[in-house]
Amino acid sequence: MENKITYKELYTALLEIDEVKANSVWKKKLNEALENLEKKSANKSASKTQIRNEELKEEILELMVVGTNYTCTQILKLLNAEDVTSQQKVSSLMNALVKDGKVEKTIDKKATYFSKVA
Repeated sequence: MENKITYKELYTALLEIDEVKANSVWKKKLNEALENLEKKSANKSASKTQIRNEELKEEILELMVVGTNYTCTQILKLLNAEDVTSQQKVSSLMNALVKDGKVEKTIDKKATYFSKVA
């Protein structure tokens, strides 16, 4: 795959070309496009699902005891949340916690265990 370039990088590079600098219409359009990109990126905020997932991860961490191994099924039973009904959801949350470095993941034969980091 070739090197990827963002629209911001593209528009900025185009604005450096002498022919574009000389053409006020092109220059104006590119500057407007850059402003729109800035507005779009500034308006991004966390969705309801993302906020709820963060809350669930905190709840899971509070329920876990350091030094104890848990399976997704055990965490699902401990969590007892109405909006979390599947092991896949718990697994996704746990893997996010592993990525954050708050939980360790251990695979023993076919079972996957998670333990809280001290």
